[in-house]
Amino acid sequence: MWLCPGPVLRTISDLDDSGLRKETALRIEGARVVYANLSALRHDFPKLRSEALASRHRELHQQNGAERAACERAVIEHWLLSHGAVISARQAEPNTVNTPIRTAPTPITAYRPTRYGRALVVEVEGGLLDIKGAGVAAQTPPDRSYYGTGLCELSETLRDLVMQWLIDELLRRTARDLFTVPVYAVLDLGFDVHRSDGILVPAGAQLRRAHRRPRHGAEIPPTGSPEELLKAEVELLLRSHGLTSTSSGTRFELFEEAGRFAVRYGGKSVHGLGERGRRWLRRLAGFERGRAEFDAINVQLARDVQSRWGRAQLVDFGQYQFERDFTRPLVNLVRDRPVGFGGVLWPDDPRFVRPHPALQLTLAGLGLDADGKRPMAALDCFVDALCARFRDGTLSGPEVVAELASRVAECFARRATAGARPRGGIPTAARQALVPPGPTAQGSCSGSSSR
Repeated sequence: MWLCPGPVLRTISDLDDSGLRKETALRIEGARVVYANLSALRHDFPKLRSEALASRHRELHQQNGAERAACERAVIEHWLLSHGAVISARQAEPNTVNTPIRTAPTPITAYRPTRYGRALVVEVEGGLLDIKGAGVAAQTPPDRSYYGTGLCELSETLRDLVMQWLIDELLRRTARDLFTVPVYAVLDLGFDVHRSDGILVPAGAQLRRAHRRPRHGAEIPPTGSPEELLKAEVELLLRSHGLTSTSSGTRFELFEEAGRFAVRYGGKSVHGLGERGRRWLRRLAGFERGRAEFDAINVQLARDVQSRWGRAQLVDFGQYQFERDFTRPLVNLVRDRPVGFGGVLWPDDPRFVRPHPALQLTLAGLGLDADGKRPMAALDCFVDALCARFRDGTLSGPEVVAELASRVAECFARRATAGARPRGGIPTAARQALVPPGPTAQGSCSGSSSR
């Protein structure tokens, strides 16, 4: 699932992050590779190419075909575990979040970019590895909240991988100047993490290409910026195929409480909204009384927008999900408007995008039966089962990957039988409906923090 070379950062200074912090980390013993993207690794790290491996491993000269390919894979997997199976020193301390972590005694240096709550970047020969699921920062105690653990569940990394592969293929077919930040590997870290309900599940890590985040961690763009327009375009493109970046975690709720206008975002009350901001928000949302809900776009982009590599790189895929239809108004988040509430696209607007019958991707296309209330639970249960079988040794890493890849391919193959597929992008008018004029920002709501 390898699409685009893109910008490759080689040194820590290439991250161009004024908030970068140096940290102590430890190497994990007992981790295993579930997935390795050999094409991306060989592209970005020349020392992992066949000729370079043969110069350091003389035994490869006596091998050919499948035997040599298997030996090269084993060498690359050893390299991934040596450099990418890493945990922050704070996370390795005894805690109530995870089971004990077996680590090597010698510490290493890692770097935490701005707003990286559970990811680190490490330098390796020839480049960088961005490691998601590498633990909390030195000054942050882990807790059992979703992002507070500092860790990733192995099933979470595989679910993200499936959604990224789906989006990769969709972009390949419809928008070749948009692409995703490559994932190099998925690791089973060999210990367990507590879910919020107390259940223990395998911990995992996602190794991906290092990339520049928006400056100062400002994921939410200003009104009228290229980033705002691109986020709207990506969301509308996905919606025509039955996918979305919106979820309950980025949903606005407007309602009256004790006779006063109130706002919740992601289920949490929003404070600091002045009278001017309330008037603006009520007018833009067309709110008079009762309760109203709005879905907010949560497409995340790397900083390199409109670069020589293409128009944008998408990153982080945990929020993406399938939807049969869209019924709530759609909002684009912007940082210079009250509570980030940007332009609205209403369901009765002829420009409002719904899944096209001949384009729609579904969980059924993946061979899964969706639950009516929590449709993505079917995918969660499926990857949970794969992780359990990998952990107990009944499935190998290549078998897990083959199962996921075959289902993604089948999802598109089933859709192809639905009839002729319309071509072309999202009309400019629909994107621009999400870019309104308005006052400067008041109040606050947080963007996604899934790094």
